[in-house]
Amino acid sequence: MWGAHLGSRDLSQIFKPETAKEMLGLLAATAVVIVPVGFLISTLSVMLLRALALIARTQSYEAVLSDSTLERIWGQLQSTQAKDKKPAP
Repeated sequence: MWGAHLGSRDLSQIFKPETAKEMLGLLAATAVVIVPVGFLISTLSVMLLRALALIARTQSYEAVLSDSTLERIWGQLQSTQAKDKKPAP
């Protein structure tokens, strides 16, 4: 619908009362499908990253910054937000 709107297409046929029920059903079905598919893609991505980390024999697939690197980045960001405290070992 957004693409049709941006393409200057006539949307009056879609918004007639007799087609509104069908359109709402289609939108609801699309929303119901999108959420689980998003979770599935996310799960597969994390599993792939973990498998690659195991193959590479690294502790984690997440990026790790040294304290000095974090200090330099934080300074360049000029953030007013407080930096998280590093947990005690």
